[in-house]
Amino acid sequence: MRSPELKKNLVIILFISAIVLILLNVAVNKYFPPIPPEEPLIEITATDADTRFRQAIMNYGFEEGWIASKKETDPSIYSYRVEVPPDIPIALLVKEIRNSFKNEEAEILVEEKKVNGINSLSIVSNGHIKLKSEFFYSKDISRKSKHAGTLILNSEELSPDEMNALLRIPEHYGVVLTPSKNSALLARKVSESGKEVIVLLNDEIGELEFKLGPDFSKGRVKDVMRTIVGNYPKAVFYLLDESSSLFESTIKEQITGELLKRNIKLISSSAVHYYDENTDKSFGTTIEQMHSKKLIAFSAELYLKLTEEVERVRKVGFKFINPSLAVSQSADSL
Repeated sequence: MRSPELKKNLVIILFISAIVLILLNVAVNKYFPPIPPEEPLIEITATDADTRFRQAIMNYGFEEGWIASKKETDPSIYSYRVEVPPDIPIALLVKEIRNSFKNEEAEILVEEKKVNGINSLSIVSNGHIKLKSEFFYSKDISRKSKHAGTLILNSEELSPDEMNALLRIPEHYGVVLTPSKNSALLARKVSESGKEVIVLLNDEIGELEFKLGPDFSKGRVKDVMRTIVGNYPKAVFYLLDESSSLFESTIKEQITGELLKRNIKLISSSAVHYYDENTDKSFGTTIEQMHSKKLIAFSAELYLKLTEEVERVRKVGFKFINPSLAVSQSADSL
């Protein structure tokens, strides 16, 4: 029969052995990770490669006539000579084509034959060439391009994190603010982020030092306008709400004059297309069908959801420009 001391030592040895085995297992997994199984090779058809290749290019607003077929000794290989308008970097087209294929489906081989000039691209799947193409810039072609100034509404309703996310979006736009102490502070942050500030005059202004009324005296209107302009020194222009009591009031002319003598434009809200995803057509269709209006407005919440749509429309040549530039190109000021 074993002594109690022997049993105790055996327990200790087993415990230590278990710890050592656990540590060894951790070390082995860290320094000798298991080799993942190789991804199974997938060979796509030449037709599939051709379909994705052409779609990637058409995403940038290309016309069919810019993509010309070439003959190859192997008739199973698609081959093209692609004209590229000068405003599209060929590198962007290559990136779009790469993103159209998974790594295990195809390899995209690119050879630059001339700096910023002719580039050859091949799509290879499972070691077999499926498509060849050459890209070259042509000054004789251009995309149908439209543009509009972008306005962001209701940004005061965003959380701090949402506001920071909005200001990090690398697009040109202006933030529309209704005069108040809080929005004046927000205006500074917007300007520091490289975005434009637009001031909206309407009946929703609540704080007395910023409030305008249709029956205000000339002296009071002058004082209020001085206060508003002083709190928004970098506003690129002002919007006047057509549905407000100010629009048909006798003080509208004075408001316009106070701004004009400071070289600030006053624009009617009717010059803006207010995009609503519930009532408008699709985003792309709405953008394409914009005619006389040079400004398009989104709620801040909606605009944060539309970043991919904005990028897609921009690819085909539509330009989202700063509102100040759009206004300078129109005659919509009051």
